[in-house]
Amino acid sequence: MSYDSNALLSARLLQEARWAGKDGYPAHVEFQVELEGLLGFAQAHSRLNSFWPQLTSPRTQERDDALQELRVARFFTLNGYPVLE
Repeated sequence: MSYDSNALLSARLLQEARWAGKDGYPAHVEFQVELEGLLGFAQAHSRLNSFWPQLTSPRTQERDDALQELRVARFFTLNGYPVLE
């Protein structure tokens, strides 16, 4: 699949995600905004490719675990702790 680098990362994720439609995520605009921010954070730290398999897994729990890990990493980064791995 070709990917337009100007497209939203969340739109790409929703196209490729095997869990899409199972639980309605991201149902609200707030979740959509957060998802785009988390994906952008991962991309900015060159980690998006390592998270992609979990984020697109058919298991929603894997997706949720990956999103939680990104939330924690972003929290630490915003509080002065760098992303190392």
